Amino acid sequence: SSYEEIAGGFKKGLCFITTAVCDWQGKEDDCYELTSLRAYRDSYMMRDAEGRALVEEYYDTAPSLVWILNMQPDAPAVYQRLYEDYLSPCIRYIEQKRYEDCRHLYTEMVRRIKKKYLL
Repeated sequence: SSYEEIAGGFKKGLCFITTAVCDWQGKEDDCYELTSLRAYRDSYMMRDAEGRALVEEYYDTAPSLVWILNMQPDAPAVYQRLYEDYLSPCIRYIEQKRYEDCRHLYTEMVRRIKKKYLL
């Protein structure tokens, strides 16, 4: 994907890192992971100022992060680690209604990616 495609899709409210991981796995845009995380974002994260600020921070950086991740020679391995270490546990937290645990883990994922690839 080009940066323009990523940034354009992000304006539509997509979960970009999760979308990239699920795309790499061959999953559809309405897969369980994306549907769950989008519902979590809309019903939990957007309900208070702190959550909205985190979502906005994510919107500011995620298109660039995905673009950079896609350029990595080991992108499939990176996406697999993101799924195993962050996304799959976040989904389990949502299922268990451990919403703050999901917030912390997803935030940690984004900040670690930023630190490794942007700073």
